[in-house]
Amino acid sequence: QNERVDEYSARFKRLLAKVDPAKVLPEEYTTRMYISSLEEEIAMLVVLENTNILADVMKNATKVEAGRYYCYA
Repeated sequence: QNERVDEYSARFKRLLAKVDPAKVLPEEYTTRMYISSLEEEIAMLVVLENTNILADVMKNATKVEAGRYYCYA
């Protein structure tokens, strides 16, 4: 995957709006779907936060990605 987390998050939100316009899918389910497509290294750290709120998971994924760049700089 060469897609940044913010790009993936935006794409995920667009697709979710098409698939679930009435927002009937459980947030826990959509959150798991989101996490399952993250890079493994990012996903492992995001899961440690133990939240099922999609917006929080997206923020955490962005922070993990940013932290990773600081480590490699």
